[in-house]
Amino acid sequence: QIEFEEELRVKEREIEDAQDSAKELAKEGERKELRIDSLLIEREEGLRELANVHESLQEMGAVVTNQQAHITYLQAEKEKDMDRVRDLADEELLRAKEQIATLTMELEVIQDQVRVA
Repeated sequence: QIEFEEELRVKEREIEDAQDSAKELAKEGERKELRIDSLLIEREEGLRELANVHESLQEMGAVVTNQQAHITYLQAEKEKDMDRVRDLADEELLRAKEQIATLTMELEVIQDQVRVA
C-alpha cells in the first residue's frame, strides 16, 4: 500500500507538472498573440504611411499599383503567420491536454488500486 501511495503521489506530481506545462503553453500562446498584435499595429502604421505615399504619388499609376500589390502580399503573409502561430499554440495545448488526460486516467487506476488494497 505504501508503494501504491508513493506511486499515487508521483502521478499527482506528474499531473501538476503537466498542468503547469499547459499553463506555460497557454501563457506562451498569449505572448505570441500579443506579439502578433504588436506586429499588426506596426503593420497598420506602415499601411497608413503607405496610404500617405499613395496620395502623394497618385499621378504615378505604376507606383500605386505596385504598392497595392505589396499591401496584398503583406496581408497574405500576415494571415499565414498568424495561422502558423495559432496552429502551433493549438498543437502544443492539445498535446498538453492529452498528457493531462493520460495522467489523470493513470491516477484513477492507481487510486482504484489503492482503494482495493
